[in-house]
Amino acid sequence: MDQNRSPYRRALAWGIVAGLVVVVGAVAAYLLWGRDADVARRPQSVVVAALAEDTDGAVVCAAVFRLESTMSTASVTHYDPNAGVAIPGTSYDRLRDVYSFGGGDAVFEAVGQLDSGPGDAWVVLPSSAWIDLVNRAGGTRVNVPVETNVFIENELFVIGAGPQVLSGAEMFAMFSSLDYGDRESVSASLQTELSLALADVAVGGWSDVIRAVEVGDADASVGPKTLERFGPEDDSSP
Repeated sequence: MDQNRSPYRRALAWGIVAGLVVVVGAVAAYLLWGRDADVARRPQSVVVAALAEDTDGAVVCAAVFRLESTMSTASVTHYDPNAGVAIPGTSYDRLRDVYSFGGGDAVFEAVGQLDSGPGDAWVVLPSSAWIDLVNRAGGTRVNVPVETNVFIENELFVIGAGPQVLSGAEMFAMFSSLDYGDRESVSASLQTELSLALADVAVGGWSDVIRAVEVGDADASVGPKTLERFGPEDDSSP
């Protein structure tokens, strides 16, 4: 009877081996590609959230914008961090507060509440990452509406009014200044100005954004290889 059963046992053994090969292959593919399993897909829209710490030390979204890729340009949609959104399970109701209640996925979904759809992917830049991006770009030009004096970690930043190039630390100081009540009259326009300036840095230094994701200095819903496919296509290519 054992001889009659041996073909079934061999078949079962080969079935187990085949199953293990599939599992090992899937694990290897994940380790190799990770979030880039969909690398063949070219993202057309990426939501970027730049983080900072507010006056209470909480991590908030200093800027949120969406980059849209077209054939020859990258357009930017800026979202007001103070815009009202529903954040499940909490009484907080502003876009700036969403990150603490679900990370990049929560920001992505909240943007979807404000627009027709959040896009294809998201990138989150901690303050250290976007400050580095600004510095790598040699600073970014901002039209500062009024003179700003801000203390950041016992350092006083004095930023005069008018168009000027700001460093990453100065940009951080300007974002921090938005929390002060006596600046409400200029906060909305300054918020937009700062966000669009940061978006310009991200577009111009997209390779640096990808590198930040690759080394773990920034987070994203997709991997570096997929992010490499985002951006204007070269019209000169045949």
